[in-house]
Amino acid sequence: MTRIAVRSFLTETPKRTDPPENPKTWLVLDTETTTDGSDRLLLGCYLVVRGKRELARGAFFADHIEIPEHIRLEAEVLGLRLWSRLDFLRNVFYPLALSGAAVVGYNLPF
Repeated sequence: MTRIAVRSFLTETPKRTDPPENPKTWLVLDTETTTDGSDRLLLGCYLVVRGKRELARGAFFADHIEIPEHIRLEAEVLGLRLWSRLDFLRNVFYPLALSGAAVVGYNLPF
């Protein structure tokens, strides 16, 4: 049996009724998911920027995935913070989103 993974996207941008505000802080994240119909989170990376200054960057993993030691070591060398999905949501995503930061997400399953 052949398996085909299909992703979808908007072909038209929804019209805004009012102009967006210019947020000072941005959270940009990208994720990788399973290719089955559930699109479950595997891992993601993020960057937090205020103005032209980078405030934080790191990666997060699905709660059921134990982060391999070689990834932990490489993250330490690169200065990246590693989180579980739940800890990322609690400590990075929600505080920034609720404080008015713009959130730019690619391939968000969670």
